[in-house]
Amino acid sequence: MENTSKLKKYNEDEVIVMEGQITFEMYKILSGKVAAYINYGEENETLLGIFDAQRTFGESGMLCERPCMYTVVALEETLVMRVSIDEFDEFISTNMQNARNVIKNLAREVAVMRCNLDMMMEEYEHNSEEEKMNIRKLKEKMSQSAVCDWKNCAFLDKWI
Repeated sequence: MENTSKLKKYNEDEVIVMEGQITFEMYKILSGKVAAYINYGEENETLLGIFDAQRTFGESGMLCERPCMYTVVALEETLVMRVSIDEFDEFISTNMQNARNVIKNLAREVAVMRCNLDMMMEEYEHNSEEEKMNIRKLKEKMSQSAVCDWKNCAFLDKWI
């Protein structure tokens, strides 16, 4: 088993990480199930998905030193392993499946964001010319922000 000092057990309905929280760790589920939400506990709460054993979460926040994009709550007694940025290289190099899981999760996040952006753009395509101009400006800002975020992504410094 992995380093036990990084293992933590969560009870049913216990929050593991909160949306907007800055944490320098990612998590691997060793046993149990969790649910990921945006706007957890609010009127517009949205379930993003349910993750079970071997799934990882929190990678993008840890790697890019950004706030968590969602809240994760244990659905049952759940054991997770916390992995800090300092331990990340060892985590992915000691088990190729860990590396695959991290890559899959990051790819899923990108795909979901792209899908959401496409749906948003479709929703607004029938608007007035003024609204379309505002949407184009917003899209440009989002593109510029994405470039800035990549430049500031700490973990990429090793490879770029």
